Amino acid sequence: MFKRNHVFAIAAMAAISMVVLTACSDENSDITNVPEEFELSSSSAPSIESSSSSEESSSSSEEDPSESELTEADVKCSATKPHPVDGDECSYKNDDGYLKDYLYVDGGWRESNADSTFGLCPTEYHSSKLYKKSGADYYYCVWGKWFLAVMVPQQFTDPRKEGLSDEEYDVLDLPKNASVGDRAEGALERCVNGVTLVHDTLLNWVTKTSAYCVAENHYRYRSNGTWTLETDEDLQNDSRFQEIECTEGNLGTVYELGDGLIYRCENVSVTDFCNKNTCKYSWKPGAVVIDASFKRSTLASPTEVCNESNDGKKVVVDAGIEVSYLGESVTPQWPVPLGSNRQLDYQCKYDSENSSGKWEIVGDRRDNL
Repeated sequence: MFKRNHVFAIAAMAAISMVVLTACSDENSDITNVPEEFELSSSSAPSIESSSSSEESSSSSEEDPSESELTEADVKCSATKPHPVDGDECSYKNDDGYLKDYLYVDGGWRESNADSTFGLCPTEYHSSKLYKKSGADYYYCVWGKWFLAVMVPQQFTDPRKEGLSDEEYDVLDLPKNASVGDRAEGALERCVNGVTLVHDTLLNWVTKTSAYCVAENHYRYRSNGTWTLETDEDLQNDSRFQEIECTEGNLGTVYELGDGLIYRCENVSVTDFCNKNTCKYSWKPGAVVIDASFKRSTLASPTEVCNESNDGKKVVVDAGIEVSYLGESVTPQWPVPLGSNRQLDYQCKYDSENSSGKWEIVGDRRDNL
């Protein structure tokens, strides 16, 4: 994505030491760009072809495996898994005699914790391809542990995905009738189960949701009658998603960049310099996140119906791991973990006059993980 000069994030980022990257997709599949001359089997399906510029933009941010140094896991696991695929597992004892478990995901061997129910979960690498079903519930892997998912990417539950590659599934819902320049979401989703916190001008955080899903890819309709993956250049040339330089003259202006977040020009506090224990601050125009627009989102709530029989009843709902957005890459797919689990206290309140009841939040707590 093109550069974003959001001054509010710079000061806040100093307090966060760990950034977690999450991406949702099918558990044992590798999401790639649409291949050259890709065609769907259905004659009525929209025409799709790949864009070389989009392939270049996506690959430029990834390290060439041939240029990276081999790790101990690469060497030892290649002996038994010379051509690994997502989901492959490897275990060996290191030089100190300790058993090490590794899971292959997103092109690399990831050190993992073993769970007797769900299997391996990477401890320092985060991929939301890792969802497991248990009964009627889904669980996702993060920080070496499995947690109950509030929301699940639709490719895990959509019967249309069976037998289709990620690329084939992603283009199922693209419009058949479109105009040049139209923008559409792919079917593949990336989900975050946690609390979305939206920044305001006083450096307070406003809770908007406990889980959300966004499209893995966006497409643009081209002049040759085909859909191709959206590029950074597309966003830069689209007046709807152009970053605005915040000045004293345009305070209050609202804009978005196509990343799911909505920004507003405000006067924000920035750090000019710090000397020992003293810092000097000043106020200057800058962009702050004021809202978020996701493909799907929800706030975890009780499944039990609130009615007259349980009026006044209180229940506790696990809303998931708390996350936030800070730093240069302020996008829905790059959450920053805050190291706590959010617990919501709900109480059933029944209105006898209108014969209706609803659950209301009466408590909002954070438990350290």
